[in-house]
Amino acid sequence: MTNYNQGQSFTAKEKKAIKKKIHRALLDARNARHRGNEEEAVKIIRQTMTELSPAAYRASREGGFNWVVEALKPLDDMMLPGNDEDCR
Repeated sequence: MTNYNQGQSFTAKEKKAIKKKIHRALLDARNARHRGNEEEAVKIIRQTMTELSPAAYRASREGGFNWVVEALKPLDDMMLPGNDEDCR
């Protein structure tokens, strides 16, 4: 697991890895939900958000726009009750 608590700005490689991790989690959660396994989808989303919370904190410390939180929004939206549109 990558240490996202470092003090310096994110490198392009780190940003790409974070975005790839979020994208992979989104695909896995949507697939789990499509198979009818809501618990697995929630587990994937929570695990990803927990793993990336240090990165979100670090991005907020850089000032300005928090791109990590913005990238996590699709996963957060999947956690809302009655959100079945991602299954289609």
